[in-house]
Amino acid sequence: MRRRVARRRSGCLLGKQARVLATALDRSRRQEQEVAELIDAVDFGLIRIAQDGAVSIANEAPAPLRAHARAGVP
Repeated sequence: MRRRVARRRSGCLLGKQARVLATALDRSRRQEQEVAELIDAVDFGLIRIAQDGAVSIANEAPAPLRAHARAGVP
């Protein structure tokens, strides 16, 4: 009997934790989408370069500059 009660409580707790995690994931996805929309809405170039030199964030405004840089055009 005690084991059944313990399993129910455990299942209830896991379900509650799963709902909290799903809510946090949804919120995170919405915030990420809002940030992406904001970054793309500005009319100036925005680029974030990571420590290893990789571009981690960039909007579309500096695309012509990046194309020239890749082509070696001054």
